[in-house]
Amino acid sequence: MKRLGLIILSLLGALSVWGQNSLDQELFFFYIAHDTDTNVRETMDRMDELFDMANEYPDEYAVIYYLPNGESPVVVKVNTPDANPDDYQMLKKELNYNRMHHIDPEIDVATIQELINEIDIIDESGKAKYKRVEWRYYVNSSFWLLNYNEKIIASLYWILDMQPLVESKYLLINTMYGKESDIEFDRELPFGPKDLCRSYKFVPMPY
Repeated sequence: MKRLGLIILSLLGALSVWGQNSLDQELFFFYIAHDTDTNVRETMDRMDELFDMANEYPDEYAVIYYLPNGESPVVVKVNTPDANPDDYQMLKKELNYNRMHHIDPEIDVATIQELINEIDIIDESGKAKYKRVEWRYYVNSSFWLLNYNEKIIASLYWILDMQPLVESKYLLINTMYGKESDIEFDRELPFGPKDLCRSYKFVPMPY
């Protein structure tokens, strides 16, 4: 997928025919920020729910799991090109047997951008390639304290030109944090003073 900004005009022109041109699959992108403040059990329950859906209905659901891990993020893809579902149990072991995983915002943004370019959620003519896309960030208090809300979430929103996709309701973004996490955020500018998500005034939600 070329940078989405290059196809906004064709995208907007194609919105009325998305339903008849899109595939039957829904795509879920699942980002996991993992440290000592993460409710691992609850997070894995939600991971398992999507994994089971994708296994039972491969023509209807595709999932990408992304676990930051410094220079070697763990990526598991289910029902997508170059899928590696056999690595899912390895991903769960990473969460179970490690206390935390290091986040490198620059690596995460570059890697995720490359992943999205590879699967092409929008084709070159501006037509949707999935029925819908849901983007889930599972974060914690340190994620916010280290300004990753802006460095990762807002940066990807800007770089991937998510605004028209959100406005068309093709893309849904949810940012979730554990109920035990004590996250303080600015409700007016939850993703940083640069206001890169200016068209999308959503706030993090507990789970």
